[in-house]
Amino acid sequence: MPLSLLENIIEAVFGLIGGLVSLVEILSTMAAENFGPYGLLAFYLVGLVVVFLAIWGIVHFIFKILRYLVLPAVILAALGSMFLPHSFMTLLPFSAAGCSLILLIKG
Repeated sequence: MPLSLLENIIEAVFGLIGGLVSLVEILSTMAAENFGPYGLLAFYLVGLVVVFLAIWGIVHFIFKILRYLVLPAVILAALGSMFLPHSFMTLLPFSAAGCSLILLIKG
């Protein structure tokens, strides 16, 4: 990847974060003007709950991937390398693809 493309991606991410921060500032000002300090407190509380639930969902998804895809693929590749004349690194992509197919079929 060229360095300029990486710089453009980083600038876009920081621009998105800056836009999000300015949106939160606008909304918090609106909540403070319309609903007072308790409205502002409720706004921040709801925001924190939404961020917490988003992070919790991402972490839960990552652990599911580790549990149902990565761990079985590594175990299958290790067992296959013991009983077949192929190395672990040769069998790992095939076991990962097989576990992915099983997960897709299983739903």
